Amino acid sequence: MKHFPRCTLFVILMLSASGLLAQIGFGLRGGVHLAKWALNDEAREQTGTDPESISGIVAAALLEIRLSDNLALQPELSFI
Repeated sequence: MKHFPRCTLFVILMLSASGLLAQIGFGLRGGVHLAKWALNDEAREQTGTDPESISGIVAAALLEIRLSDNLALQPELSFI
């Protein structure tokens, strides 16, 4: 009985797969990540550093799976 919900979901997805093929979109996302952080006096003395800001890139690949007009799933892989 533990696998019943997984099996049910799998069957529903397989039965509706033909309708989903026309409603799948692919996208890319990118940007810049800016973060500012500070250390308290004790941590500053322990590390010997005084960090102010960190910057980096953000990149993601995503799928949009439309289930209806008002509902969609959007799984994505992100690199920050």
